[in-house]
Amino acid sequence: MTIVLDASFSGSWILPDEHSAEAEGILEAALQRQQAPAVPDLRIYEMIHLVLSACRRSRIDVDQTRTAARLIQRFPVECCDHQSP
Repeated sequence: MTIVLDASFSGSWILPDEHSAEAEGILEAALQRQQAPAVPDLRIYEMIHLVLSACRRSRIDVDQTRTAARLIQRFPVECCDHQSP
């Protein structure tokens, strides 16, 4: 079964006030290379926007922003073209 993630679901890994046990389980499985979720190719831009907006609004601090950037970079995903049928 392929799991498809969007930025709002992935945001729970970064934003402490949006914690989700389900999202944490998917994160751990992906980081342990048990599965590579599918994501729309626009997700990287959505994640950057999410992290920078959260930092600007003081939802996360600069150190958490750096941690989020590292997580986004190392998270294994399979990108899907958002324009394909």
